[in-house]
Amino acid sequence: MEMEIKRITLIVLIIGGLLWNWRPPVLAQGSNELIEKGAQWDRKMVTYEGEVIREPMRRGNHAWLNVSDGNNAMGVWVKYGMIRPIRHYGSYKMKGDWIKVTGLFYRSCPEHGGDLDIHASSITVLKRGGPTSHPIRVERLLLALLAIAAGIFYLLQYLRGNFRGNKL
Repeated sequence: MEMEIKRITLIVLIIGGLLWNWRPPVLAQGSNELIEKGAQWDRKMVTYEGEVIREPMRRGNHAWLNVSDGNNAMGVWVKYGMIRPIRHYGSYKMKGDWIKVTGLFYRSCPEHGGDLDIHASSITVLKRGGPTSHPIRVERLLLALLAIAAGIFYLLQYLRGNFRGNKL
């Protein structure tokens, strides 16, 4: 009986100790919010969502991810193993996976030379990326051809000597 009370007390103390320092992540408004109000968010847990763009840059057991919410891109420092679920990295031909990053935000990170970054504690893939296409828009093609034709017309007029000052 006495042993059970000690065991229960120990469990309660351990759980209490773990919860004492736990802070729920705060959902930031996005990159604009983090950049404009950096002092307010500095060294706080944030949740940031965006598309993973470019390949990760491995640095030993860690890697840099570039995550864009459509307004700005944020550098995210992660343990290399955390990027395994990410399959698609954004580029011209590929839409990157949309992820949710939870981590500690630094307005001026002491570990990375004063860079603004997020040190990720978790990454969740919310939406898979994939190949993307860029179809030619006919109206833009016609506008470009019209601009080229006008340029050639004025060049020929200039070369013939018909284009002097304001006269045609």
